[in-house]
Amino acid sequence: MNAHDTHRFDAALDLNDTGTATLEIVLKGSWRLRTGLPAADPVINRITSSPQLQTVSFATRSVTDWDSGLLVFLSRVVRFCESRQLRVNTDGLPRGVRKLLALAATPAQSAASGRRRGDDNLLSQIGASTLRAVAGVPGVEHVAGLVGQAVLAAGRV
Repeated sequence: MNAHDTHRFDAALDLNDTGTATLEIVLKGSWRLRTGLPAADPVINRITSSPQLQTVSFATRSVTDWDSGLLVFLSRVVRFCESRQLRVNTDGLPRGVRKLLALAATPAQSAASGRRRGDDNLLSQIGASTLRAVAGVPGVEHVAGLVGQAVLAAGRV
């Protein structure tokens, strides 16, 4: 075990009003499912109680590591912002997270459109099967949906 391993952080967040109709969500620590994650509810409550809010942005300089738990949290916040027609600035997120969020936002049908089922490679078939299997299952649907979208994208490569 090295010095880095002995200093583990749990996930945390701060909500900063920038004074410019922007809410900055500052994420810190280890955003892994196994270490426990903050709920999105305080963020959603702050957005709801800020009628002047126009933009939500993210800062992740202090995130030490992440897994799908971060993606689930971010997806919930982004979907809520979009439902309120707020601008979401993802520039402060790691590049890989931005790409996965973009994939998750892509409708599942568009990935397989124009192809016959027999033409899909194995990865595409696994991704499509995952998406069909979890359709309508609360909680599991979103996490598995992210995985399914990622596998579909890998299958297109």
